[in-house]
Amino acid sequence: MNILHIVGAKIWGGGEQYVYNICKEAKRRGHEPFVIVDQNQSNMKDRFSEVANVYATTLHGFLGLRAFLEINKIINEKHIGIINCHSGQFTTLCALLKKKNRNLKYIVFRHNLLPNKNDFYHKWLQKQADAFICVSKAVYDLQLATADERYKAKFNLVYSGIDCEQFKKYEHKPDTEIFFIGYAGRIVENKGILILLSAMAKLVKKNKNFMLKIAGEGDYNFILKMKNIIHNMQLGKNVEFIGRQKDMEYFYKNIDLLIVPSLVREAFGLVICESMYCRTPVISTDSGAQNEIIKSGENGIIVEADNVDALAEAIIKIYDDSKIRRHFATAGEKTILDKFTVEQCFLGIEKVYNNVY
Repeated sequence: MNILHIVGAKIWGGGEQYVYNICKEAKRRGHEPFVIVDQNQSNMKDRFSEVANVYATTLHGFLGLRAFLEINKIINEKHIGIINCHSGQFTTLCALLKKKNRNLKYIVFRHNLLPNKNDFYHKWLQKQADAFICVSKAVYDLQLATADERYKAKFNLVYSGIDCEQFKKYEHKPDTEIFFIGYAGRIVENKGILILLSAMAKLVKKNKNFMLKIAGEGDYNFILKMKNIIHNMQLGKNVEFIGRQKDMEYFYKNIDLLIVPSLVREAFGLVICESMYCRTPVISTDSGAQNEIIKSGENGIIVEADNVDALAEAIIKIYDDSKIRRHFATAGEKTILDKFTVEQCFLGIEKVYNNVY
């Protein structure tokens, strides 16, 4: 089956890694994946080219007609059977492409914890889709609660999953005097990075052996703000901004603890799964679907979002107790293997594909 994905993101994040993972798995299972990216995002084109046939067009701005014509040509020339939409801003484009190609099946992936809109236009968009795939139960429940009654049967829960083969090159780093804490993700304020910095300031006052590594890319102005705060908090020797990391396994296996301090409601948590599979314990917040992966006290810790004291206390708890670290490492790896691999994810997606046919 020839499968096309529309990806218009400008910054690589969890949603883009999700598409990368399922394209790789689709290819392994004998399908032919195609990805459309915006022509201005050469980094997206380069990365997706590793696992799919990639085409660039003008997805943003006022040239939607050009994108429609170019993608329609690809659909016909490459005999595309299914088009997958990964962002709400391209649902109209995909719906029109389906109207133009009657044999084309159209799937919408819900990667965000946002309710459905129920005006006439958005109900029409729900009608056009053959199926919706929700990446967590939190997303699925919200979609069912707000979808038009006539279209609720179109919604499917298929958990996201990671490509475990990506994370088998290195051994975990040996214990050292320095306790390395990591953050990986978009560098934007609603990810809770300032809360993490405040927790670090508390920790460093008690013990200079804490080191935070911040990996990712994001909003330029916020990154400047973050660096000024690091300077003002006198954390320069204890916080390092390392930018986007291509080798995430090396990152996870060279930290002692990953923090996902989100304020925004997360639809899933691929970095949580990746870190847990690499046997690196995780602390996250109660702001979304994180507790579908982390069972607090069993395979990691969940703390209240926007609570500096709770985060600092959870970090100290893991720092002080090597037995807890070893337990979370083993339990976390098992959680991912049992439920959150890309093989399991794509089997669920493939079932939806088969159903719409």
